[in-house]
Amino acid sequence: MWDDITAKTYGTSGLILKSASEVAVDKMGLWTGTCTFSLPPGRYDLVPAPNSWHPLLDFMWAERSRITMSPGLWRAVVEYAGVDILPPPVYELNPGVGTEPIETHPDFCTTLAGKPSAPLNGARWIDPKTGIETKCNTPGKFEFEKFSGFLANGDRNPFAGTTGFLEANQTTWQKSWTTKAMPDPGHAMQRIVLPPGNPPDYGGTYEWLEYPVQFSRRGNAYTNQQRWLLSGRRGWNQLIYT
Repeated sequence: MWDDITAKTYGTSGLILKSASEVAVDKMGLWTGTCTFSLPPGRYDLVPAPNSWHPLLDFMWAERSRITMSPGLWRAVVEYAGVDILPPPVYELNPGVGTEPIETHPDFCTTLAGKPSAPLNGARWIDPKTGIETKCNTPGKFEFEKFSGFLANGDRNPFAGTTGFLEANQTTWQKSWTTKAMPDPGHAMQRIVLPPGNPPDYGGTYEWLEYPVQFSRRGNAYTNQQRWLLSGRRGWNQLIYT
């Protein structure tokens, strides 16, 4: 039986299919499996070439082979991979946090540090030219330096040393899918878009930045991944990422 299938599939004299083993399919629709062949000693040229068809499932193509050289017939184990029916994409959320400068907090001027003429929580404002503390609110005439270690009443300042705050700006949304053709690599770090797949809504000021498509070839299939990176509360700078 196997000899007939081998001859029909490959038309190669001397190459005998001994076992087709089993095949498996993952959630992305990628099928993988192995076949074992016997061949005359020294005839490694008979081993199915990369991208040749599986002897029983023509949508699976050869990926790589290994040959066992032993007395009598040699043995070749060939690994196959491929895709038949394309499943829907798989979407995943990968939560993460990063640090943003405290000056970018939306409540920085209202409840955290105030302004030079009315500082809050021990905030210290200075003239950027002289480095001297100032009460001037004129733009360009002041900048935030730090939160003082102690408050005016002598109590230790709970804001002392605070220079940043945690933000969900390292959160990514990921799409994984399989295709039969090489995918379009996309617009590398140049598109601020709403990703497909209904990602969580973090609010109107948060935005998603599109990463390029990552892919690898497996037999006659391409396994693909694309990610989108969540911004901080200020969103992505439209002049930089356009």
